[in-house]
Amino acid sequence: MNHQTREYGAVWTVLPTRHIEALRDAVVGAGLDAVQMSKGTLGGSLAFTEHRGAAFTSGLMGGRVSLSGPLSSDLITFGLGLRVAAGTWHWQREISKGCVGIFHPGDEHDSLYTPGSFYVTASLDLETLTGMASRLELVVDRSTLGGTGFHDRLIAARWIDGIAARMHRVHDGSVSVDETLCDQILHAVLTAYTRAPRPVGGRSGAERHARIFAIARDYIHAHLAEPLAIDDIAREAGTTPRTLNRAFLSVVEDTPYNFIQMLRLNLVRRELLSGSVSPQPIYAMANRWGLREAGRFSGLYRDLFDELPSETRNSAKRLS
Repeated sequence: MNHQTREYGAVWTVLPTRHIEALRDAVVGAGLDAVQMSKGTLGGSLAFTEHRGAAFTSGLMGGRVSLSGPLSSDLITFGLGLRVAAGTWHWQREISKGCVGIFHPGDEHDSLYTPGSFYVTASLDLETLTGMASRLELVVDRSTLGGTGFHDRLIAARWIDGIAARMHRVHDGSVSVDETLCDQILHAVLTAYTRAPRPVGGRSGAERHARIFAIARDYIHAHLAEPLAIDDIAREAGTTPRTLNRAFLSVVEDTPYNFIQMLRLNLVRRELLSGSVSPQPIYAMANRWGLREAGRFSGLYRDLFDELPSETRNSAKRLS
C-alpha cells in the first residue's frame, strides 16, 4: 500500500518496489531502462516529493538491479549515496557512502545497485539552483558544477547519517518531527557545487555597493507598478539579498523594502497633487502602487509627509 509522510509542508509519496517496472522512475519521471538481476520479488521502496522548486526522489533497494538512461531531459539532477552496499557502481566505478554526483540534462546514467543501497536525488533547473546559492551568498557556475560524474570529495559522514536516518523514517511510514530534511539535502549539494563570490573587478566595497544600488534602483523604478520581490531585485543586480541590503544601507541609509515603499508613497502624493479632482478613492490609488493596507498606508504617508493623504487631496482641491 502506498503511504504519505508530511515533511516540511510537502507530502512524501512512498511506493513499494515489488516489481522492476517501478524502478523506471528511480528518479522521478526519468523513464530509465531498469533490469532485474536478482530472483524473486524485489522489495524496497521509492519516495517522492517537491520542495522549493526541486523534485526529490529517494530509493531503498531491495534487490540487485541495473539502471541506465538520462535522468532528465531538462533538469540538473544531484544524487547522494546515503548507504552503499558492496558491489554498487556507476559507470563501472564503485561508489561509497557519502558520494555526491551531478547528472546534467540528457547525459547518460549507468549504474548497478545491490540490495540495501539507499540514495536520494534532487532535480531542479539552473535558475532555481542559482537562486538557492545566491540566498546563501554562494555562486554556481560552470567551473563549480563541472561535467556529469561524481565529486572528488565525500559529504561529511555526520550529514549523510543525519539525512539517511530521517529519510529512512519517510520510507518506513513514520511521521518525522524534523522539518528540514529537503533543505538539508539541498545544503549538502550546495556545499559541494558552489563557491564564495569573488570581488568584482577589484572595486572597493563602497564602489561595489554604489554599482549594485544603481542597477537595483533602475530596476525598481521600471517595475514600481508591479509586485517587487527582493530576490528578483538582487538577481537583477547580480548579487545576493543580503549584499543588496548592505548596498542600500551604504548608499541611502535604508533597506530596499523601505526605499520601494518611499518611492510608492511619493507617487501617490504626486497623483494627489496633480490638480485633477479624481473621484477615485485614495485607498484605490494606493493599492494601484502596491500599498495595499489602507490603515497602514495612511500612517506611513503621515510619517513621511507630516500630513494625511486626505489633507493632501484637500489642499490640491483648494488650489485648483
